[in-house]
Amino acid sequence: MFIDLIAIIGYVISMGTTTISVSDEIRRELLRVAAQLQAKIGEKVDYDQVIHHLLSQAGRNEQLLKEACRPTAVAGPELRKDLRRWRAVDQKREKALEVKYA
Repeated sequence: MFIDLIAIIGYVISMGTTTISVSDEIRRELLRVAAQLQAKIGEKVDYDQVIHHLLSQAGRNEQLLKEACRPTAVAGPELRKDLRRWRAVDQKREKALEVKYA
């Protein structure tokens, strides 16, 4: 992590900085993530570090997506059958919730 921070600082120094505009909602979310990151590493963090952290997380999620979309050994008709069955289960649950909370 320390090496990553040095790389970030070096990049910021060599490339300069840029001001970006975000909505108040996004700013609050960035502040929330910054607080979590700060608690995790035990050091004060800035928005640049927060954004770098979020982008690195997005890269990991992309890898998970690729793994999830990989072909499986299960046949197509079997998958369709399971999908229809679970859709029916979801529809029953949805109707039960509508009756309960309507």
